[in-house]
Amino acid sequence: MLASVRFHAKIWVFYVAQFLKRRMIYQMDFLAGLAADVTLQFVNLLFIFVIFEKVPDLRGWQRDEVLFIYGLAIMSYGLFHAFFSNIYYLGNTYIVEGNMDRVLLRPLNPLFQVYAERVDLEDAGEVLLGAVLVAYAHRALGLDWTLLHLVALPLFVILGVLVFLGVFTALASAGFWFVDRVGILPPVYNMMAFGRYPVTIYHPLLRFVLSWVIPFAFVGFFPSTWFLGRQEYLGYFVVTPIVSFAVFGIGCALFHAGLRRYESVGS
Repeated sequence: MLASVRFHAKIWVFYVAQFLKRRMIYQMDFLAGLAADVTLQFVNLLFIFVIFEKVPDLRGWQRDEVLFIYGLAIMSYGLFHAFFSNIYYLGNTYIVEGNMDRVLLRPLNPLFQVYAERVDLEDAGEVLLGAVLVAYAHRALGLDWTLLHLVALPLFVILGVLVFLGVFTALASAGFWFVDRVGILPPVYNMMAFGRYPVTIYHPLLRFVLSWVIPFAFVGFFPSTWFLGRQEYLGYFVVTPIVSFAVFGIGCALFHAGLRRYESVGS
């Protein structure tokens, strides 16, 4: 098991290195993409500041608490989108166009290959921005953290990545049954933004969907409550690891179940 993990980690490094060599041929495109992504995040932050200029709190949530939740969420999003966004192209590139044939010929886990074959380091800037927001909110709120908090923070960022991986792997794998170039990924992708804010500000139906159907609330909101000292959400915080691994496991299971239905594109 451990040998397999080391082997796949080594191959993943080679994948990333080769993709970056191709990507950096067009350095201005990379820098333009990075600038556009950072600009979009600053616009979103400006929206938060504008809202709190008009209202003292958002259904019991202070501005700096919302900034903390937002920062934690985009750290997970940035890592996911930088290193695993190729899952979006499973239906179009791999199933419809038949590139899954190439993947299946290699002595590597097919899902691992799909994850590893694309890198979007432009989105890695969001990880840094998220870390800055978390640090700023921590200081502004005067949070009293222990060593446990500092160790847990990156772990919950990774758990957030697992939620994204599980959700989008499951949705993309539907392409094995319902062949479509786009599928239902775009509307769910847009829902990711809802998980960057306290889910208690939404309608109860949307709150339920974000918590237990498409659990983006377990990326930013529920993990943040413990770091913010909100003990009323402790139960949700405790089950965050269980939800993350369960969602990721469901995504992997659906991918491998769909793979058994894959019939190539013929000739």
